[in-house]
Amino acid sequence: MNTKELAGKLGKQPQTLVARLCRFGSYFGLVPQKLPCGSLIWPDDSLDRLVSFAKESGVSNRAAKARAAKAAKAAARVQQAGG
Repeated sequence: MNTKELAGKLGKQPQTLVARLCRFGSYFGLVPQKLPCGSLIWPDDSLDRLVSFAKESGVSNRAAKARAAKAAKAAARVQQAGG
């Protein structure tokens, strides 16, 4: 999926994902593939991987827990919709 699609599923702006990718080398453990045209393609299982990353990293602060919960809810909605 492209950056716009993933950002929409996460309830974020596309530039949020790109900014974190540029600053930290990944978006919470996700690294997209860069196409020759410059577009970014994110793994199809990105939502599942974000939820796993949040659980494995043992998020401890309230804001991080809220982001992890939001990502988990978004992943569940997408899975229920069949996408």
